[in-house]
Amino acid sequence: MNRKKAAIPKMINWIKIIPLTIFLLLITLALAALKNDDSDNMPSTYIGKKPPPLILNPLGKLPRVTEEDLQPMDGKQITLINFWASWCPPCRAEHPQLDKISLIENVKIIGVNYKDKELSALNFLTKYGNPFSKLGRDPNGRNALEWGVYGVPETFIMDQGGKIIFRHPGPITEDIYKKTIKGLLH
Repeated sequence: MNRKKAAIPKMINWIKIIPLTIFLLLITLALAALKNDDSDNMPSTYIGKKPPPLILNPLGKLPRVTEEDLQPMDGKQITLINFWASWCPPCRAEHPQLDKISLIENVKIIGVNYKDKELSALNFLTKYGNPFSKLGRDPNGRNALEWGVYGVPETFIMDQGGKIIFRHPGPITEDIYKKTIKGLLH
């Protein structure tokens, strides 16, 4: 009795396919997110607006930031506000760029020392130089929170009209200075 087996259609095992499909979909979404990641372009609610006040403690006997420092003075000056700390390695890395920017005519750099010890901040400025025209301490991070700072270093640029036109999270590298920031300062 040699019977041919009737062709039995194979049933698709959906229980095995569904998890595989979900896994592949998640991988595809993750790769798409990584491809579109632009961490240098973090939004700020203050772009195009006047910044919040900076209510800072003095940093030694260095020139202190006042409310007037965030107001447009003569319609020519651009102000760069840099949140930094002595304990921050990227802050040390960006310091040569801040020195370079401090030499540009009509550009004022305000330094906001973030959650730092006063003596450590002063020693940092002694060791690496002081590119800031005015400084202040934000010992509890309240000002940084108000400005929407994610971490240090973080830099904001105000135009001649006193409005924030740019925000850069992270250190200002030579490449970032050349490609982005330099054009905003002239």
